[in-house]
Amino acid sequence: MSAEDEVRVLLERAARLLSHAHAVGDESPHVRDELAPLFTAALVALGDAQWRAWSGAFHVRDALRHAREAERAANALERAVEIAARAREAS
Repeated sequence: MSAEDEVRVLLERAARLLSHAHAVGDESPHVRDELAPLFTAALVALGDAQWRAWSGAFHVRDALRHAREAERAANALERAVEIAARAREAS
């Protein structure tokens, strides 16, 4: 897979994870409020990575690094959402 393809795949995956986290937040306002800073950070990371990938002003390695960071942030958010939702259900 080329670096450009990897950037695209990573960005798509991060966007899906953010979308899922947003949907869970819509179902549980408590989870949404608790994780808002993490969601914002993941969203900013994704936006930055997308801008770097699509602007063409950055080398593909830079775009790939930022896409990986965005995916890591989205994965962390997804894990936090799952933990918060389980904790909320258990209480």
